[in-house]
Amino acid sequence: MVSVLSAVVSAHQLSHSFGKGDLKKSVLFNVSLALQPGEVVILEGPSGSGKTTLLTLLGALRSVQSGSLSVFGCELNGAKKAQLRHTRSQTGYIFQHHNLLACLSAWENVSTALRLHAHIPKRDYRARAVELLQAVGLHDKVDAYPENLSGGQKQRVAIARALVRCCVPLSSKFVKQYACCQQPLCLICWLLSVVIWVEGFLMLQNTVNNMKQLSHHCPHCSHLTFTVLS
Repeated sequence: MVSVLSAVVSAHQLSHSFGKGDLKKSVLFNVSLALQPGEVVILEGPSGSGKTTLLTLLGALRSVQSGSLSVFGCELNGAKKAQLRHTRSQTGYIFQHHNLLACLSAWENVSTALRLHAHIPKRDYRARAVELLQAVGLHDKVDAYPENLSGGQKQRVAIARALVRCCVPLSSKFVKQYACCQQPLCLICWLLSVVIWVEGFLMLQNTVNNMKQLSHHCPHCSHLTFTVLS
């Protein structure tokens, strides 16, 4: 039996719709779930099935209309602005397209997420950003602009930006341990409480197989459990 009390994310009869009257369309209806620490969740379904809506609700980017939704112990239905801001600072998104700002260097792109953490002084922004870029194998691209990065390197910058929410300095030992793996997903799974991966029907099986192979071959990911939500 899944324990809601220990869950990082829990929802009960969560519903969401768009539009009004005859144009009203329900995209989520009575969704209930409980995601535990160390769980990798693959959220799959066709376009328009509510995957992105659920993600934005989990990140406190959209208001909860009906039902209960708790993220890191904070109930988001009826939450105050300060509580919503705190929840946003604890979550990170890695987009399909990197969405980097062309006018900012790699470390500056990462630092944009640091602005959500008021307790981190601006003088520490570069050092924190550099630590995360080193962890994703971009120690030599700290000052590079997106136009001078490959597609894969841009995606790694986006991963570093999402991992800012961990808010802990990474030791040189940590970076060295991770560097031997060369898999950004390992770092994501190692640092985050829960990973939610969104995928369409066509790529679902490949994604599941790749993640399971990673957990079997990487000592840092051997504790992970995989769940597919439709």
